Amino acid sequence: NLLIYQELARALAALRAAEIPAIVLKGAALAVSAYSHLGLRPIGDIDLLVPEHSLTRAEKTLRAAGYLPDPEPELRPGINRLISPEITLFKERPFGLKLDLHWSLIAGAAWRHRPEVTWFWSRAEWLDSPPEAMLVLDPTAHLLYLAAHAFLQHGGSRVVLRWLYDLRQLLILQANRIDWRLVARKADDFHWLPALTTALQMTCACFRWTLPAEATAALFHPADQADWRRVNDGFASRPTRSGGVWRKLAFLNGR
Repeated sequence: NLLIYQELARALAALRAAEIPAIVLKGAALAVSAYSHLGLRPIGDIDLLVPEHSLTRAEKTLRAAGYLPDPEPELRPGINRLISPEITLFKERPFGLKLDLHWSLIAGAAWRHRPEVTWFWSRAEWLDSPPEAMLVLDPTAHLLYLAAHAFLQHGGSRVVLRWLYDLRQLLILQANRIDWRLVARKADDFHWLPALTTALQMTCACFRWTLPAEATAALFHPADQADWRRVNDGFASRPTRSGGVWRKLAFLNGR
């Protein structure tokens, strides 16, 4: 983890020099905000969110810092931007590292219910904990994103126990900073309510934990059946690379 944080510091420094803001997502943010020691949460890669209008410049900046583009070709030119919220870069030295450069969250430009990314930017805050000061999502926004990442972007059949434990840690260590009414309202706005409630129910079941009464009151109300169908389809689909692509294609606008 320390080696990854050193590389994260270099990537953030390069983006800052280019005047490109970046939010650290998922593991690298959670290890220092939701765990008692940064070595307790395994980190396999780096996830950064940059403004959509800065994506091309951010990619060029990181490639100048030693990152290489994804060697796998697109299914067709331009389709990755439609179905995927990030581009993938690799750095071979001093050790193999993957960096996902997000311009959106959960899905690409053609997804029916692409979230309002500006809201997530409005919930960004500075985390000054060592080893690196970084911009992260506040607990309310991160909770919502983590649930949707697990059960919409990847699907229930691909969810790993570590992701549920991340939710458990966030819910316990940052409990007093989670605005449950806001979480519920934005989950409704983004059509993410079934994904959020499923994530929370599975977390409680796995770790014998009980949601606060205010969370239950805010979250558990009827949601659109199409939103539930997307979550249920994620459990039914096979956890393969091609299956993941077909799930993404199924969510497109049909334009």
